[in-house]
Amino acid sequence: MARTRTIHCSHCGKSGHNRRTCPDLADVYKKAESKHHRKTRARSCSFCRAAAVRWDWRSIARTYNESPHCEKPFNLDEMTHTDWIWALNDRAKTHNRRTCSLFKWAVEKEYNETRDRHINYVNQLREGGLGIGSMVTASCWHIEKRTYLPTLCFVTGVHWGHYGKGEPISLLVRPLASNVEQGGGKLPLHYALRQVRRKTVVPGGKLPDPPTSWSGDQNPYFMKMAKEYVLEQYK
Repeated sequence: MARTRTIHCSHCGKSGHNRRTCPDLADVYKKAESKHHRKTRARSCSFCRAAAVRWDWRSIARTYNESPHCEKPFNLDEMTHTDWIWALNDRAKTHNRRTCSLFKWAVEKEYNETRDRHINYVNQLREGGLGIGSMVTASCWHIEKRTYLPTLCFVTGVHWGHYGKGEPISLLVRPLASNVEQGGGKLPLHYALRQVRRKTVVPGGKLPDPPTSWSGDQNPYFMKMAKEYVLEQYK
């Protein structure tokens, strides 16, 4: 009776297959092929291609030329809109959005404007007399009527924002009425500013100072706001 020969793989040592049909090597080959495809795939910057068709291209180019991120200034004296489109499309082939100096310039510009705007909001609230203990109107849940209604509240603190959780900068408030849910609530900064401008706020104590990260250029709240705004504007 003939003996049955068992095949063993020279790569993994298991029986039932050889090196050519080894499932372990098949995964290795697939990964290597995928890696090779990623390396050879042409790079293209989506941000440059979006900026190429902007109507305010001259303002973009001029401001970018003056920024520290500028690698090669655009010659606006001789450039037409068609030249701008061709230049940005050629430029897009040399990098991706992650390394794009034009994108970094746009985010930095928006970051500075967002930070300065919020600092100005806080200063205006202080000038209007709003602080801890001030009386403001906020939307609170009324238990009996089972709906949100404008309610007189006093300010208990400031929530400086947590963009990862979708929480904007706001005032922490607590309602005075007993028939209102007593868990406290939040009044967005721009709503509080509107009440200050209308002079409907009862003055209180001092508003706490913003975190030290507000004065820098790496505040995660402002950075995420800036990036999302830029990407929305340059679609």
